[in-house]
Amino acid sequence: FYQAPLARLGALPGVESVASMDGMPPVRDLNSNDTDFEGLPKTPDAPPQNVDFWQVVAGDYFKTMRIPLLEGRTFGPQDGHGTQGVVIVNRTLANLFYPGRSPVGRRLRAGGDKSPWLTIVGVVADVKQQGLDRKTGTELYLPHGQVEEAFGGREGDLYLVIRTAGDPMRLAASVRGQVRELDASLPVASLQPLSD
Repeated sequence: FYQAPLARLGALPGVESVASMDGMPPVRDLNSNDTDFEGLPKTPDAPPQNVDFWQVVAGDYFKTMRIPLLEGRTFGPQDGHGTQGVVIVNRTLANLFYPGRSPVGRRLRAGGDKSPWLTIVGVVADVKQQGLDRKTGTELYLPHGQVEEAFGGREGDLYLVIRTAGDPMRLAASVRGQVRELDASLPVASLQPLSD
């Protein structure tokens, strides 16, 4: 279902790209997820192995949100269900846990020995998540197709973002209509330009 609205909305006239995520910047709740970083010490002088935000994404997320890729690659069709688990990290996480060296190719996992190791494939620019006036936190991104294997699924809200060639609000009725065709019981709430 997560893929169906992306295909439908991406086909609307005037849509340049579309994506989804489970937390909408610039203001969202702190996740504070325990995360194991392979090969990094767990000593009192080392940073706590915890990540402020985990963001599950689908579609052309980084392109749609205009988040620059700094190193490595973004997610692609090769990062689906049943493939090697991958993540992308933000610059703040890279600088905190891998100062002066590349995190690409290193591994981490959700806290717990039963979770699979995930390979870092890219580093992206920071995004404000706790408010525009707050310091940027550590963040990692996971492709939606691998969430089930990484930690048994993830429930919650689905946020859709659409980059358009013109006024995005002119597409509001079409967006509501496309979602209604998929599932008439689903509410479409808070349709607004990201600038607002």
